[in-house]
Amino acid sequence: ARVVIVRSYSSPTPTTTTTTRSCMPSGGACVRACARREVIRRVFGTPKTSSPASASIRRLATMTHATFGEFAATQTSSPSWLTDLTEDPDAAKNAPNRTSREVRSGHYVRVTPEALRAPRGIIGSTSCAQMIGFTLDMHDETFLRYFSGDASAVEGLEQWCTPYALSIMGSRMTSNCPFGNGNGYGDGRAISVGEFVNPVTKERFELQLKGGGRTPFCRGADGRAVLRSSIREFLASEAMHALGVDTTRALSLIESVKGTTARRPWYSSSSDADYAKRLPSMDDPRLASYSPEERAEIVESLKAQKRDPDIMIEEPCAITTRVAPSFTRIGHIDLFARRATAPRATAEQKKQLEQIFRHA
Repeated sequence: ARVVIVRSYSSPTPTTTTTTRSCMPSGGACVRACARREVIRRVFGTPKTSSPASASIRRLATMTHATFGEFAATQTSSPSWLTDLTEDPDAAKNAPNRTSREVRSGHYVRVTPEALRAPRGIIGSTSCAQMIGFTLDMHDETFLRYFSGDASAVEGLEQWCTPYALSIMGSRMTSNCPFGNGNGYGDGRAISVGEFVNPVTKERFELQLKGGGRTPFCRGADGRAVLRSSIREFLASEAMHALGVDTTRALSLIESVKGTTARRPWYSSSSDADYAKRLPSMDDPRLASYSPEERAEIVESLKAQKRDPDIMIEEPCAITTRVAPSFTRIGHIDLFARRATAPRATAEQKKQLEQIFRHA
């Protein structure tokens, strides 16, 4: 995995550019192996065949060098979520669908992202962009606008969010749903912004903005992600990929520079001292029945406990673009299974379960 870190600030050209390469257990090794076989064939005169190795070399030689804007203009197929599944019948009358509401039917809701103000590209993955089918340019205006939530940057692409059920440790949850029935769960701050087909490999990828703004499933929240958590998501995703662990990829991280912000809980400068005052000491009467060793263990355990934030701070927002063949999850099937197996399930609810099952 190759990651390009670009800091542009207010200048149109980057002030610093850092390229980091990490081990690719599959792609890089495969290319080197193919190259070695091709050299052996040429030196020893081995008859040329249409082996997987030589086919890989020819395919790599024809990989596109298109910018994102050029690549997006070639995408003519509609997303499978929108062609294979059923739209929320109440979406049109609730447009632009940016407030929390019950979604009782349908597999998706059309919703447009809320663009970041003053976007700046921070991190991008060149290998992820190549996997999708274009060349990464963090300073390309179309790329920067589209993946900071400005859907008008590319005509013809569609955006949507989806409902799904929530289960924790096998138990179906509805307690923190604002409607008490599970109809408020779904993509609360994630918006899918396209399903793209690589012109060479023909692989299909769904792209999703994490922190792209409010949806019907935001449950009263602001639909945003802040920069510090977005950095963690980007780095963890690409590190997992470099280690050979199958998970979602991260295409880009774009922040808002002194523009879009969100209030989040945090820790005051005195929180450590205040917390320490509340901890028992070794001679605390409540610990009198324990041995000195046990007291020390209890005190150390209390020191290590996670404590709650005690203040609210304003933080810059950011958007991470996540990439996967599909963002279909078990919760999607579970939601429609619950509806289709209810005592008074309708024919439409049973049909929607079959649709999502076939789509998955």
